[in-house]
Amino acid sequence: MPKIKNPALGEGPEQGGRGDRPRRASKLVNAMMTKDEARRALEAELRLRKLPKPMTIEELNAFCEEMYKRLEFKSHSERLADILRWAKAWQAKNLPYSAA
Repeated sequence: MPKIKNPALGEGPEQGGRGDRPRRASKLVNAMMTKDEARRALEAELRLRKLPKPMTIEELNAFCEEMYKRLEFKSHSERLADILRWAKAWQAKNLPYSAA
């Protein structure tokens, strides 16, 4: 039995395109997500960017604003704060510290 694909997690064919082309993980679906799904989508986007070092404060702010516009999840009041916290935590865990 084939696995059912979940578009909210970046699985399945690309919307509006050829049905045989896989969806890129960086194209997030603008659907209501749980906080955990949103965090995983944000981490997937950071992995795709293959950052060599932590983002500067300006880059981090721009990234968080972009993700804020792309991610829809239930906690609207805390959405930007959550995104910033997740991005900082991911960078601290996965990227070497470099003094600017």
